[in-house]
Amino acid sequence: MNALRALVLLVCFTVPAWSAELSEQLPATLVVDGVTYSNVIWRTATPSTVTIFHQTGVARIPLQSLSPELRKHFGYDPAKAAAYDAAQKTAEAARQQALQSRPADEEGSGSLGDADFARPFVARTTAGASVRFPRDYKGKIVLLDFWASWCGPCRREIPFVVEAYRKHHADGFEVLGISLDRPQDKVRMLEFIHEQKMPWPQIYDGGFWKAELAVKYDVHSIPRPILVDGDTGAILAQASAARGRALDRAIKRALAAKTRKSTDS
Repeated sequence: MNALRALVLLVCFTVPAWSAELSEQLPATLVVDGVTYSNVIWRTATPSTVTIFHQTGVARIPLQSLSPELRKHFGYDPAKAAAYDAAQKTAEAARQQALQSRPADEEGSGSLGDADFARPFVARTTAGASVRFPRDYKGKIVLLDFWASWCGPCRREIPFVVEAYRKHHADGFEVLGISLDRPQDKVRMLEFIHEQKMPWPQIYDGGFWKAELAVKYDVHSIPRPILVDGDTGAILAQASAARGRALDRAIKRALAAKTRKSTDS
């Protein structure tokens, strides 16, 4: 335990001054592993990653994936990055061990082991209600909506989700929000939800990018919508196929398919 504490302290005290919001003149376009990010706003960095806002969302980029010039700009040190990542992995392993000690029904059955299926979980909403996903959504089509009130692209996406909910809720469409807001932003988040007239339940644990469900679903960029069949847990649409006007089309197809299946049976 003392060794772990020392490692964490080492990492904490060696994070450079740029761990706050970045204001330097940096490229507005970034290409990483064949993916192009446009209108980039560089935000915060750790010894191993940098968070960027871009045209369609928010993403965390490994510093080792950047150009030599950018790695130098951020003071990237492979040894410090490895130490930081090791501390993160140790903390995550401890969290997972704690989760595994829960009763089986409390946590759900874990990953289905298939990328085409949503991962079941049990969580508590901001209203204090327990949610068992997808078990509680039998007969429904549900949108898992990973978002945050600080995320500009998420804010731009909300009117589409609100409109879809208004149009299709009576037909069996549900939304379950999963907020990646920071610990200190809970009140602001709840006020924002009220202002935007978002009536669906929200899950929030203050974990930011390390929110329990964000880790479970390997979320590194938001908004991250995942449209799921509540009966089977099958993922029906996600990412750009469940955003903007495409969301309405995906919901219509899913509800129509569920109706046909019900009629045939």
